Amino acid sequence: MDMAVSESDLDYLDKWLSSDESPPNSMMLSDLDGFLTAVAIGPELIMPSEWLPVLWGGDAPEFKDQMQAQRIMETILGRYNDILHTLDTDPDALEPIFWSNADGTVIVEDWAMGFLDGIQQRLKQWVPLLKPGKQGVLIVPIAMHWFDQEGKNIHETILKNTDQMLDDGPDLIRQAIIDIHAYWRARRGQATTH
Repeated sequence: MDMAVSESDLDYLDKWLSSDESPPNSMMLSDLDGFLTAVAIGPELIMPSEWLPVLWGGDAPEFKDQMQAQRIMETILGRYNDILHTLDTDPDALEPIFWSNADGTVIVEDWAMGFLDGIQQRLKQWVPLLKPGKQGVLIVPIAMHWFDQEGKNIHETILKNTDQMLDDGPDLIRQAIIDIHAYWRARRGQATTH
């Protein structure tokens, strides 16, 4: 499958977000990817004009020229579209952008916290997945990576084999994204038929 956003575009965006050129409170690439995923698969369409200021941390970016602005914006919007296109056409090919340590350990917490930021754009609508119960199980593989400043999990998750689930985080998160996307897509379909 051809992706609209290339690896070099994502690398460019990553370097720019990590540089002094981007707003100081901008999301980094992994949390940006989690954020875009939640916004893309959530309960209702949110226009970019609403969510773009969130990823900049409230400050408007100052690009050095029109070409840089275009490349950054096209990469962000392209990644958003890639997430949706992949989920609609080949969900198993979805590859969330997680960090890796020098030893190859995958770190999913930044991505998961970005996803939480995305949920907060429509927190009331996400409530069915945030409460314990049948639907709430869908979000657990992501929610178990939501931590506060003291390192305490901020989602009430009571699970057996938590360590194993944390180790399997990337695969479980990928499946959770697929399941949450299907859940909200079915609800949106029901809303339009009533």
